[in-house]
Amino acid sequence: MKNLFLALTAILLFASCSTDDNSAADGPKAKSLIVGQSCFNRISGTFAMDFSEGLGNPTLKFGAIVQALPASGGTATSNNIYAMYLQVQPLADCEDMNSDSGAMISFSSAPFTGTNVPTINLKPVNIPFMCYKWRVVVTRVDATIRVDGRNNSDTCTSVSEWYDAPLY
Repeated sequence: MKNLFLALTAILLFASCSTDDNSAADGPKAKSLIVGQSCFNRISGTFAMDFSEGLGNPTLKFGAIVQALPASGGTATSNNIYAMYLQVQPLADCEDMNSDSGAMISFSSAPFTGTNVPTINLKPVNIPFMCYKWRVVVTRVDATIRVDGRNNSDTCTSVSEWYDAPLY
């Protein structure tokens, strides 16, 4: 019995002290916001460049992919009005995503419904930082979401992870 108890204790300690730590390989982590509920089950940022005005004058196109309305509380409608915000945080060290420096700036999109997320188009001169990280935030602006046939006025916000500044 004593050997069985020691074996179980050893297994528990081995499992809880695993050296497999892939946290650095998972990429940047999102800074969490305190929100009542998420607007969407998953959100990720997108980036593209448009060189139609020449190689020296690109347009930076920031967007989001949102996946499914929240499953909690039943079925929600997609007729709510949302806004997307691009948040840009300056960095003191271009190689360190955790070296926040100075105030975060935010750009907003036009309101949208459902999962038709617009892009936020910027010229490089609109971002006053040489080194920065960015993320997208989607929040409901109409303050009412229909859940199971009734109105629920709780606000919702979904936030992507932080991404490195794009190279161009």
